[in-house]
Amino acid sequence: MAILFNISSYTGTGSGSDYIDITGVQLEVGSVATPYERQIYSDQLAQCQRYYAVSNNLSPKGAASGSLAGLAAANNSIGTFWQYPVQMRATPTISIWQNGTQNRVRVTATGAVVTITTLTASSGGNYSTSSIIYDSGATPFTPGTGYDFDLIATAEL
Repeated sequence: MAILFNISSYTGTGSGSDYIDITGVQLEVGSVATPYERQIYSDQLAQCQRYYAVSNNLSPKGAASGSLAGLAAANNSIGTFWQYPVQMRATPTISIWQNGTQNRVRVTATGAVVTITTLTASSGGNYSTSSIIYDSGATPFTPGTGYDFDLIATAEL
């Protein structure tokens, strides 16, 4: 199968900002055409977010200061709450990020970085919300201290 676009009469400026928009096209496998399906962007995004969601859309793998905050309840756990953009398709796997590095959090008050050795994240039973507790195999947290971080939730097939 091939698709060929041939422009025989071109009067553009020849600059890098010239473009052609092609919209409203649906490719089919086989010889039978089905009715055209126009999908709304927000619906497509919601369908994708059932499989993958990030707490920080601008910097999914963590910015210098995180998009979520949590409070250390003990020296081995941080409690926080995050509502997914849409209901995930299954219980997601959670990863925690701080400034591009996985398994790190930042002490909100000082900016110091803390590494988590063993991450356990519990997710809400109905998948639409997440009551997440990060338990570490070590004891790197100070009870009563605030931490910030970014999260990624994946519920892939």
